[in-house]
Amino acid sequence: MEKLFCIPFAGGSHFYFECLKEKFNGILEVELLDYAGHGSRFNENLLLNFEDMIKDIYNQILIRKKDPCDSICLFGYSMGALIAYEIAKNYEDLNISLVIIAAFQPPNYLREYLHMDNKKISWKIFNEKYTSSQFRNIKDERFLNIYTRILRNDFNCLYDYAMINVDFGKIKGNIVALCGIEDSLSVHFEDWGNFTTGSFKSYYFKGKHFFLGEHLNKICSIIMDAVAISI
Repeated sequence: MEKLFCIPFAGGSHFYFECLKEKFNGILEVELLDYAGHGSRFNENLLLNFEDMIKDIYNQILIRKKDPCDSICLFGYSMGALIAYEIAKNYEDLNISLVIIAAFQPPNYLREYLHMDNKKISWKIFNEKYTSSQFRNIKDERFLNIYTRILRNDFNCLYDYAMINVDFGKIKGNIVALCGIEDSLSVHFEDWGNFTTGSFKSYYFKGKHFFLGEHLNKICSIIMDAVAISI
């Protein structure tokens, strides 16, 4: 059975992808990953640079991959999409046949997107774009402080990556790109096609940054078709 490794967004955890695990039960083996200091790994120290986050996710995949010869698929959401791209580009030993990119611009636009004159995360970003709607109504100040600390750390890692990274090479696996029509990150989204030597397809959904739950059946169908082609 093909394995699909899911990589979360900045500040996020594996919980966002649990709907996929339930939906693909017995059809596709879904592996849910967490960054250090996030989700199931909350008690671990946060990683302070993007390269360590990439290596950490790579090591998790390596441990969970049963047969080195088997091909695998990656599904990265927002920041997770960038990590999925970097892993596919740099670790050919994983034999990655498909990378599913969701809700993130190609890496060559990252500096423009992060507004390099301001490294800090503003509350406007926190409230309007990067957190799921259920978080916006939470009044627990301790929870919000913890979540903001994690989110800020992840964005600082993204900032450092954008400042030093200039190697935007192509990956060998196919790319399927998913984006919300109302998401500001839909700008330049088609340029993901320039980052693979394989095939490229893009799909747009009604919604903003987080749209997986609202379009779960359609997205699962897209994933299954893409996996079948990529095997």
